Amino acid sequence: MDDIIKKVKNHNKAIAYAFFGEIRELDFCEIVWKTEDRALLFFGRNQKVLYVNGDASRESGYQKYLAWFNQNINYRNRNYIKNSLLYDGYGFVEYMEDFTWTQEKCNSECYQKYGELIAIVWSLSGRPVMPESVGLKDGMPVIKDILPLLDRKIDYRELPEADRISEWLRDQFMDLEVIDRIEQGYTVQKEFIENNRTDIETLIRLCF
Repeated sequence: MDDIIKKVKNHNKAIAYAFFGEIRELDFCEIVWKTEDRALLFFGRNQKVLYVNGDASRESGYQKYLAWFNQNINYRNRNYIKNSLLYDGYGFVEYMEDFTWTQEKCNSECYQKYGELIAIVWSLSGRPVMPESVGLKDGMPVIKDILPLLDRKIDYRELPEADRISEWLRDQFMDLEVIDRIEQGYTVQKEFIENNRTDIETLIRLCF
């Protein structure tokens, strides 16, 4: 039996409850694709979970980081917090489907939230959040996999001015109105991060 399937079997009910809100035995699991450190698991009825081989604590730490922002600035328009199950040397994380930015369901609020995510990840010494790194959940952008966007050492980093972000976005989006909306979200989050730098630095140490 594949090692991943064995782990699914060991944590069957926990996976069902954490990701599907069901208290039952999962009777089906198929590995859709697999790389050295990732695998997409399909449980039927379009239920999918991402398996992470290795330390998945950074994903969990990032979700805690986001949750703090939800409580302190984004409480009226919260970031989506992904579910995860962490074990020694591996874990399971909620899977986000790909989507196209031109879809009608990506409204102006969605673009603003994308700008917020750019600022939040940047504050962790993260890489620029490219559109292909983002999925959609409940109408809001969600980073599909945070690990490729973070360096091994996570520290607070100064955020660039909004016009620099806008310049970068022009290579990604043609619509100036869209870029303006993303910049608005980035600017609001940037100002909050800079005004609360001491708390943010402490939070990073606690989460990571």
